This record gives sequence, C-alpha cells and structure tokens, in this order.
Amino acid sequence: MKIYFASQSFYPYIGGVSTYLLNLAKRLVELGNQVVEVHLRPSGETHEEDVKGIKIHRVPREPINSRIMSEYSAFKEIVYRECHENKKLFIDPPDKVRGYEAYNTVNDYFGQQLNELLKIEPADVVHIHDFQLLFAYRYVPRGIPCILTWHIPFNNELSPFLKDFLISQLREYDKVVFSSPEYIEAAVNACLPREKTELIYPIANTEIFRPKKIDKVLVKARYGLSADSEVILCVQRVDPKSGHEQLIKALSLVLKKRPKAKLVFAGGDSLSNK
Repeated sequence: MKIYFASQSFYPYIGGVSTYLLNLAKRLVELGNQVVEVHLRPSGETHEEDVKGIKIHRVPREPINSRIMSEYSAFKEIVYRECHENKKLFIDPPDKVRGYEAYNTVNDYFGQQLNELLKIEPADVVHIHDFQLLFAYRYVPRGIPCILTWHIPFNNELSPFLKDFLISQLREYDKVVFSSPEYIEAAVNACLPREKTELIYPIANTEIFRPKKIDKVLVKARYGLSADSEVILCVQRVDPKSGHEQLIKALSLVLKKRPKAKLVFAGGDSLSNK
C-alpha cells in the first residue's frame, strides 16, 4: 500500500504525534508499504527528504508569513485548551474567533500542495493526524479513503460552538480514530455517526527503552545534586497541559516522607510557543 500521513509536525521535531508517526511509519515500511509524510515546513528545513525509508514533503515550498502563523497558532491553541482544560472558550462561532481566517489559510496552503502531490503520486489511503489540519479532507481527491486520528481529548463538556464545528468537519472523513472509548462516546453524543469511529490505542516502540549502566553519582553531580538525592524525573514537553504545575504542588507532600527527593524536568518548549 501507498500511505500518506499528514501532520503539523514530524521528525526531527520531538513531540507526541511526531514520535508516534515515526514509529508507525517505520514499522509500515518494514512490512513492505510505501509511506509518504507531509507536514508543515519549519523555517530553515529542506522541502524534501528521505528519513528512515519514509519520503518526507515539507510544505508549503515558501515559508508562511509569520503573522499568519501567529494567528493560526492562536486559533488552534484555543481549540487545544478547551479540549484539554474543559473550559468553554468558544463563546462565539469559530469563524468569529481570533485566528480562524489564518487557520483556514494555513490549511489551504497545506491542502493545495497535498492535492498536487496526490495527483502526481496517488495514494491508497490518506491519514490526517489531529486537529491542526482539520480541513485537509477538502483537498484529497474523491475515491481515496481519508482517515483522521484525533490525538487529544474529546469530551462532553465542549462548548456548543466548538462541538458543532468539530463534528461538522469530522463527519467528512471516512473514519475518525480515537484513543479511548470515552472520547468515542462523547463524539457520538455530539452526533458523529458511530460507524465512522474507530478505537486504536496509542502505540509505543518499547524496544527502545532499556536500562542503562551509568554512574548515577557522576550524573547527579553534573546537575548539582547530592549523591544521596532521590530523583523524580519528568521527561516531556514543557506545556501547560502536561502537569508540571501539579508535580510542583505535590512535591511538598513527597518531601514530608522523602526529604531527599529532587524534582527534575527535562523537555523542550511547546511548538506553539516558538
């Protein structure tokens, strides 16, 4: 099969969806499939590349205007925050919310070049990943199955404006993949046809995680920690939804029982904050 993945970002940018897609694409290639990854082009990156047997297209060919990208980010961050934080941030229809026009514009830039690529190299299936490229289905030639994986929460508490907007777009896909039964039920309650939903739990390549023989005292000393420190290591993107604040608040309780505990964060900044 020839499979197209489309996402906001991809390797070498480190993030949950990027890592998920890299592992999935590598395995599909090993099984004899052709995989093409199409994603938004970061500043300074080449337009095309082969990575681990995966053909990469970074689009558009010309960098997107920084003002448009800023407005695009503003809109998608409101979607992201409402889905994660259960706060009703859409008090107006989406097309009245800041950044909607830019969101539409970025999807159009992306979609047009996706369409061009598909005309030159037709696919057996096109798989869109997450809400940043929600309008991508509009640019997939008819007859090619088009799937979307929804990587963030979908809950019953979404504001009516956002819920109606999301469902109206999700209904256009042949299938929508969710990562939990609860998200499927919430989407069905919001009027997404159940036959369009699929449950696929997130994957991880467990073979890359192995205990390493290291000098713990030396490593602790490098970061100014005493040899008898008990380290709680949090490795993830530094992002408001990632729970760093909760860990910091919980540390006072931990220290009452484990006074030598040290909380260490390791992770990059969110792409949306760049």
